[in-house]
Amino acid sequence: IYFPTTALICLLYESDAGVSVEVGITGRQGLIGVSTFMTGATMATRAVAYREGGAYRMKASSVKSQFAECGDFQDICMCFTQTLIAQVSQTAICNRLHSVEQQLSRWLLSTLDRAALPLPVVRSRPSSEQRPAPNPRTVSSGTRGAPRNGLGISGESAG
Repeated sequence: IYFPTTALICLLYESDAGVSVEVGITGRQGLIGVSTFMTGATMATRAVAYREGGAYRMKASSVKSQFAECGDFQDICMCFTQTLIAQVSQTAICNRLHSVEQQLSRWLLSTLDRAALPLPVVRSRPSSEQRPAPNPRTVSSGTRGAPRNGLGISGESAG
């Protein structure tokens, strides 16, 4: 699993038809790889970096043994999992009931809350000649500039 320190990771769920939906965002407060210690659980099918950065990596075998042997590690992992489930539920409700502007506000606040470093914020409206920024919900992990480890995380490793 990965513990982002400065990376900001989007968790996506992909349907059988190939449609991706964002189900959560993880940054310095969380981890990537819940299914490692939650046997049979699948929270997301893909993780994509919104922002590249550092993360500590822990081997699956170490995660499983520490989860079984260390109550504090298990508590931290379960607390994050509970928080992630709440985030997924809140995202689903927001996407169903709120306007696009409200959804964007929620996404911006969630992203800023999880980012270790300040994200650039544009405070002026683009002119009609400027192209709009790409929707972050359509981020793809295509081959051009593909992340080294498939998650867009580079840097530190905890072994």
